[in-house]
Amino acid sequence: MTNRLFKTVVWGVGTMSYCSLLYVATNKLSVGFEEKHRVFMDWELEIPLVPWTIIVYVSFYLLIALGFLSSRTINDLKEISGQMILAATLAAVIFLVFPGELGYDRTAEVGVFASVYEALFALDGPVNMYPSLHITFSFVAAGFITSLTKKLWWQIGVWVWFIAICFSIILVHQHHLFDLVTGVLLGWGCRKII
Repeated sequence: MTNRLFKTVVWGVGTMSYCSLLYVATNKLSVGFEEKHRVFMDWELEIPLVPWTIIVYVSFYLLIALGFLSSRTINDLKEISGQMILAATLAAVIFLVFPGELGYDRTAEVGVFASVYEALFALDGPVNMYPSLHITFSFVAAGFITSLTKKLWWQIGVWVWFIAICFSIILVHQHHLFDLVTGVLLGWGCRKII
């Protein structure tokens, strides 16, 4: 493993470990809170569950990895790590102060994807709703990747991937539209700050 790749892996794993631990900790704490905030419209509950979109949903891990792997310098690594750490920290405060409520029922039939959904639901209590860190981290990674290339086809491809992830969080019934919008805003803000 080259020195550059080693540094990239260390920064990436370290950053995402911090973000994941903070997310899980706030999820475990806030799931026990009695007051949950309902921030969705009734019509959103009519959006159908599309089980296969879980593939797009979990592809966000690959997008994040590509974000770190596209880094060329230590300053690039500091930038993407700083943006994600800031986002996770700000979101953690929101999760604890305003725990959310998921409007969707988690008992729908998902066919061959049942084991993936079971793993998701086991790890993620439906209270860390907004901002969606799935969207925030995807936005940060997509923005970072596309800022480092002049290839238009690659920029378009990455943003189409991001948009697909946006649809997936709704179609797997993991988030609502408010979560998506606030996730984009948090990602945009963190990219502007750092």
